[in-house]
Amino acid sequence: MFDDGDILLFTLSAWREASWTAFKRSFDELHRRHVERIGGIDQGDTASFRWRTLRMFMCLGHVDVAFENVGSGTVVAGSPSLVALPGPGVRRAVLCGARSLAFIDKVRTACSTSGATLSMQSQGHLSPFAPTRIEVQGESNDQIQSVATLIGASYLSKPPARAIARWAGSLLEYLETLNWIPDDDLNWSREDYDPVSLRFLVPTGNTATTRLSKYQDPVKTVWRYRLYRDGTFAAINPDWGRYAILSTQGRQVFEFDVANRSVVVPSRAPLPVLFSRTLALCSGYSPKTGRRDEKMRGAGSMQYDHYVGIPPSVFQMVASKLGQNA
Repeated sequence: MFDDGDILLFTLSAWREASWTAFKRSFDELHRRHVERIGGIDQGDTASFRWRTLRMFMCLGHVDVAFENVGSGTVVAGSPSLVALPGPGVRRAVLCGARSLAFIDKVRTACSTSGATLSMQSQGHLSPFAPTRIEVQGESNDQIQSVATLIGASYLSKPPARAIARWAGSLLEYLETLNWIPDDDLNWSREDYDPVSLRFLVPTGNTATTRLSKYQDPVKTVWRYRLYRDGTFAAINPDWGRYAILSTQGRQVFEFDVANRSVVVPSRAPLPVLFSRTLALCSGYSPKTGRRDEKMRGAGSMQYDHYVGIPPSVFQMVASKLGQNA
């Protein structure tokens, strides 16, 4: 039995490339049916839930998104691949990229032929639209490579989670790539990112010298983001912009549980996609979004994304590159 997340992934896999309009139409119909069947989802409005689901698909390595212009883009399903997970002992790899029912049957047959172990787990309890987690276990890399060859997929035997964490650019490097020009504030509707509440709020009082602002385009009604500093501004991806402000303010929002090897990140400060993928591909599990245990430090009404199976070295690299290592 497959979940709504599987149906969405099957659809995107069949298309391989889908316009933002096509993705939106398909997701919204699945979401409507889900709400009718379940009776509602505590995930906010459809638009924000749609975006969160797409981010989750990206962090699990199933799709990527290319934005041609603000508010438009193409959703691309990746080629099937078995991705090694970090850790000692038995070799473990999760299936990423495009898939279909026939392809999953092919994986079953290949595992049986190669003597590898196949594990399939629903993730609906983690996120209503998370696709089934498919893991292949083998005694050696050669055994998993055999499965990959039989199904026509690539095998990334060196855990990408470590490679991405090591080679991805840092926040400072990202900021150096921006095109900074003299400050000329727009007269559009504006909200500023508050590093305490982690929300975009209508500004009151004096304007901070360094700030992340979002402006609503009065024609296209989409939000455009700018980072201001030292009398200049630059257009910016809001994921990076939030961490630029948090770093400037010395605000630490990550929490790492060493004993359980888990990382908790506020949903109002979502990780840049590469780093979200880094943490998700440590385990292959979708991050679970929910409220914190009241006994945990900083608990409150805010929602958090919970990543599991994170090696301390990977967490330290991610935190350092996002200015969250104080």
